[in-house]
Amino acid sequence: MPTLSPRRIVGITGSNEKTTTTSLIEHILKNSGFSTLLAGNIGTPLIDVVEQTTDQNITVAELSSFQLELIETFRSNISVF
Repeated sequence: MPTLSPRRIVGITGSNEKTTTTSLIEHILKNSGFSTLLAGNIGTPLIDVVEQTTDQNITVAELSSFQLELIETFRSNISVF
């Protein structure tokens, strides 16, 4: 299936603590020397950062179950539940 972007995306979902987990993962990646983009329910819509993605960065996205329920083509490279 095609993905939203050919770039690297970490998608975080679940019942509780999505924002905390998303922020923590982005913080760890950034402080490990990776270029990151933070998006999804945490503030910036994921669609707004798609054109900013490169082979050099990782998008960390908070995703709600409501967003994922009817989605057909989006696939994150790494999923956290």
